[in-house]
Amino acid sequence: MAEGRFGSVPTTTPWWLATDAPHSTTPLDLAATTGTALLVLGVALLLAGAVPLLLHPLAAAGSMPLSLYAAHVWVLGATGSDDPTRYYWLQVGGALLLAVLWRRAVGRGPLESVVALSARPFRRQEA
Repeated sequence: MAEGRFGSVPTTTPWWLATDAPHSTTPLDLAATTGTALLVLGVALLLAGAVPLLLHPLAAAGSMPLSLYAAHVWVLGATGSDDPTRYYWLQVGGALLLAVLWRRAVGRGPLESVVALSARPFRRQEA
């Protein structure tokens, strides 16, 4: 496996641009990164069409990212764990469950509602 250059390749020869080392930002690295992103996006779109009910919790979480992030920061500050993997999965499961229940009961996330309310005076009126 090639060693990453982390956005900085030597300038001693133009051949350094031919490296595909991770995080090197060379054309080959950018092509590989773009290809991977397109693959993930394509699979996600196919999955969303095939099993939409299975992805409902992710859609609910995606409708309230600011609220979930704030809750995540609060949980990190208020709790701790000796088992980081278990702690991670408990947070992910809790966030997805909270998002589904909140979206069903209320709709928009609480902090997203505050942002929308504060932006209301600046919206253009449609004719």
